[in-house]
Amino acid sequence: MKENASLGAVDVKEIKNQFKAIVECVKKHGKLIKNPLLEPAEEELPIDLEKREDDEKFRKRECFNIEVPENYERPYVPLGEPLHREKKHLFRFFLDGSLKTYYLGEYIIPALSFPFMAGEIAAACLFRNNNGTLSVPLNGFKRRICLLFPNKSLLPDSLQIELEETTKKLESYSGLKVEPQYTEETESKDWRSSLRAKGISEMHETEVQLAKSVRENSATGWLVIDGAIRKKMFLDLENVIGLAKSFSRLPIFEIENRTTLDIVKLLARLGEGERTIIFKQGIAEGDAESSVKKVLGFWYLRLRTGEWLENPLQGVVKVEMKIEKDVVDSKTIDVVNEVSKALLAERTVSPYPTPRWHAHIYPIYVAENYIKSNFLSQYYFRGLLA
Repeated sequence: MKENASLGAVDVKEIKNQFKAIVECVKKHGKLIKNPLLEPAEEELPIDLEKREDDEKFRKRECFNIEVPENYERPYVPLGEPLHREKKHLFRFFLDGSLKTYYLGEYIIPALSFPFMAGEIAAACLFRNNNGTLSVPLNGFKRRICLLFPNKSLLPDSLQIELEETTKKLESYSGLKVEPQYTEETESKDWRSSLRAKGISEMHETEVQLAKSVRENSATGWLVIDGAIRKKMFLDLENVIGLAKSFSRLPIFEIENRTTLDIVKLLARLGEGERTIIFKQGIAEGDAESSVKKVLGFWYLRLRTGEWLENPLQGVVKVEMKIEKDVVDSKTIDVVNEVSKALLAERTVSPYPTPRWHAHIYPIYVAENYIKSNFLSQYYFRGLLA
């Protein structure tokens, strides 16, 4: 697979001109008060973001097992020897995405005032070669720059029309474009958080499109997504797992209506090289994510143990995979075991002492750092309004 050496190239002058055209359009229809302070960018993937997103998924806490344990008192599966790539090279693609948002000021229109915010989205999908080296395919990196607005219905018609006309003029440009993006919600007590949430949603959308693009001509190899599977479109791809380094403490696990465990009790006795049985989440009435949850199985896998870990949840990853049946068959269990053994082999190279090293795998660590090194300077973003 060919590698692109110029993935991070950006036409700075072109982006500045695009940004200027949109800002001038915005100023015509309201008052833009620029932020005079050099406020740092907000990194939208702090250490606890995965946990926060997982907490939102578990508003209904009850989970049920779809794999019958041999021992109800110990709902764990010992995996044996790790599956190293020399024996079977299972994981080939490693996907991560990130977002930085910038508070540029306040925008005031007659019916509303809200933060004027920009976001830079970056996603990378790395490919692992036969010799174990990692490369970025020709189409393996994607960057987007967005201006984040509330729902269109809250904006003046004249502003909407002019924004659409301005962005339409940019369609002929083949390079990076500045994109206005709008929230789905029409009300918010905290527009700054709502606009950031829209940026996160667009980041996940970018990850999906990148995964499809990179794997389009590749029939082999599993894809590992950093974090949980949040989009139904990911489930349409073959051979995909979501790998979360941190996760919610909210779930309650009901095993065959005999035993009920919270997550700490479940994982405290999980040994190194073992996985839990497979679970699905109960679905609350009216759950907007029900179409994803009903076909998403998950389990926990302990990569590491030891006295140097701070609590029973460290050294454990949460693995998500498409499993449509509510009672798994032996074929699915074999796949889950193989995936788990291959993940155990990934712990061999550790990114210690980075945060969450105990639950990190090296290719995802490389993808994260590739993205960080390609983010534009915050001083450049501040200069867009100068």
